[in-house]
Amino acid sequence: LLMPDTPVNLIVPVTCVSWLEWTAGNFVSANGRNRNLKVWNASQKQPLDTIKFTGVSGINSMTFCAGKKRVLCAGDDGSICVLNVQNRLMEYQSSAGHKETIFDCRMSPSTPNVFCTASYDSTVKVWSIGDLALNTTLHGNGDVIYSCDWSPTVSYTHLTLPTKAL
Repeated sequence: LLMPDTPVNLIVPVTCVSWLEWTAGNFVSANGRNRNLKVWNASQKQPLDTIKFTGVSGINSMTFCAGKKRVLCAGDDGSICVLNVQNRLMEYQSSAGHKETIFDCRMSPSTPNVFCTASYDSTVKVWSIGDLALNTTLHGNGDVIYSCDWSPTVSYTHLTLPTKAL
C-alpha cells in the first residue's frame, strides 16, 4: 500500500507474485530491481518478512518447484537461479543463458525436473532443474517472446508472441 506522498524513487514495482502452497493466504512478491522476496499475507497491509538474496539482477518471473519450498527465478540479465525460501539460501545461479531479459519461466507439469524460459532474445530455452543444464533452445520468428507454458498432459511448450498490426 502506497501513501500519496511516497517519493517516486522509493517505489519498487512488483514484477511477479506467487502463492505459497504450504501456508494458507500467504504469497511472495518479487521486483525487477533486486533479488529480495517479500512474504505477504492476503489480509495484511505490510509484508510479513523480506528475504534477501545476493545478486545484481532483478527478478522478472518466478515459479515454485513442485512440492518444494524452492522458487525458480528468471532475471533481467538473462540468468536464472533457484532460491530456497525456507532456508533463505540461493541453491543455484546460472550465468546468462539468454542474451536478453527473461520474461517468463514455467515448470513442466509432466516432467517435474524440467522448466522453460521465454526471453526478449526471441528464444525459449528448456532446462534441467538439477544442474541448470540447457537441454534445448527453440528459436522464435525474431519477435520478443513474453510468455511460455506447457501442455498439461504432454511435454509440449506453448509460446505467446506479440501480434503485429497489418
